[in-house]
Amino acid sequence: QPIVDKNLEERRKSVGKALAIIEEELPALCRELKAQMIRDCVSKLMMRVEDIRKEEVAKALNMLGEINEKERQVIENLTGAIVKKLFMPLVENLRKAALNGDIKAVESTAKLLGLEELRLLEWSGANE
Repeated sequence: QPIVDKNLEERRKSVGKALAIIEEELPALCRELKAQMIRDCVSKLMMRVEDIRKEEVAKALNMLGEINEKERQVIENLTGAIVKKLFMPLVENLRKAALNGDIKAVESTAKLLGLEELRLLEWSGANE
């Protein structure tokens, strides 16, 4: 019986240590999950924006007919700069919201931008 009691006590101590490690590491894991969610959201958003930009540039170039490479590059650069200036503040605000635990803001933004396929974590720990 003393051996069994000793083993049981050692297991209890091990469980306590494991719980302490989990408690210590959980906030870092939650922060990393939030960061990953926002990276996914931003990536999908920017891919969609870039696809739209390319489609619209192609339409415009088609309407213009023959233009030289320099003119085509000016149009590409112009549209790229417009997209960047419009979306960089949004991207920064999304990052801040996610890192501050405002997952609802990130989810709402994703929905407003047509990124419903992006499933953010519904686990309550992601909001801690």
